[in-house]
Formats: sequence, structure tokens, C-alpha cells
Amino acid sequence: MARSGLQKQVIQFYRRCLHGAKQKEKIYQPHWLEFVHTEFRRNQHIPRTEFFYIEHLLRVGQRRYETYSRPEVKDINLT
Repeated sequence: MARSGLQKQVIQFYRRCLHGAKQKEKIYQPHWLEFVHTEFRRNQHIPRTEFFYIEHLLRVGQRRYETYSRPEVKDINLT
């Protein structure tokens, strides 16, 4: 199955987020992995034709990733 450029970006960003979660301290990794999975699952229902909305979510996600990947951010609050 051929993927569009946007689909490839989403998959690449998902992998980047998983990698970032695994860079956190071992004790916090399960929290980060659950957070990543939950965030992507929450938006998986969005139709592929919603290009602008998906691009918006990618931009927001990338900004959040930059914030959360900082070394001083240890854990994520899942509540």
C-alpha cells in the first residue's frame, strides 16, 4: 500500500515520539509510552482527507515534543 507524504510524516513523527519516550529515565518510560500511544490513538479516527487539520496536529505535536524532550521534564501527568 502506497502512503502519502502526510502519512509518512505522521509515522515518522510517531517513531520520533517513541524514541523520545525511550530516552527518558527507565522509571518514567511506561508513562511516556502510554502518553504517546494515547495521543496518537485519540486522533486515529481523523479522515485522511483532513490535510489541514492533520498538518495542524503535527505542528502542535512537534512543539509539544520539543518541550517534553527537554532534560528537565522527567515525567508526564496522565490525569
